[in-house]
Amino acid sequence: MIEDLREAKYGEHSSNLGAIIAYSYACEYKKKSYILDPICVDELEPVARISGHPAIERKSIFHALNQKKVAMIASSKLGKKYNEVILIVAHLGSGITIGLHKNGKVVDVNHGVDGEGPFTPQRSGGLPLGGFLRYIFDHNLNYDESFNMVYGHGGLVAYFGTSDFAELMQKYEKNTNKKIKIIIDAMAYQISKHIASLSAPVCGQIDGIVLTGGLAYSKTFINLIISNIKFLTNNVFVYPGEDELLTMAEGIILGINKEIEILKY
Repeated sequence: MIEDLREAKYGEHSSNLGAIIAYSYACEYKKKSYILDPICVDELEPVARISGHPAIERKSIFHALNQKKVAMIASSKLGKKYNEVILIVAHLGSGITIGLHKNGKVVDVNHGVDGEGPFTPQRSGGLPLGGFLRYIFDHNLNYDESFNMVYGHGGLVAYFGTSDFAELMQKYEKNTNKKIKIIIDAMAYQISKHIASLSAPVCGQIDGIVLTGGLAYSKTFINLIISNIKFLTNNVFVYPGEDELLTMAEGIILGINKEIEILKY
């Protein structure tokens, strides 16, 4: 695992450091180390893996740690266990991933790094593929330049030169900047559309929708989304931010107590 993470075998991401840091402490203090719900958690149903071309398979890369935690909290609020509910969970941060949680598994979710789903403060989301390819060839971009265009320098950064969502929302609420108004509305629109699309595989039979992540601190932005999706369910839960350190600690305690299975890489 450490070797694969150091080589970024499955992609570059800050979470690659987690297991490396944990292992270094485990060696120093002669203790066991664990990881919990990394971004590569893969529970996709076979039909969700099909991309449209056999050379490229859809993969599961998302905010698994926070998504599963808030899904469990919402399940408890509904008086049920996580494996008894169907939820749509949207993690709204610098990256946005929206997952369909069906009976304890995330059976479909957009790839949070490769450009699927809505655009975000830093990412371009699902760009029109033909237009993207023409732009790359017209501007002679190499792979790194092309990837940086959609990851890190896309979304709000591309439109405004900043990913400071709080600052942009302050200007949005003053309603004096037409460009900010349309772009923020468009981001909420795309998020809403993606949430609604995930209700189709379960024939609309969902127990609730969960909105979480840093962007969820903005009541104005969240209300834009809720107004679009409330027709799906009366149960919309909002859990701003993410308490990942506490979530990891609680999860590992469950593993040590044999309440959940500890897997090996």
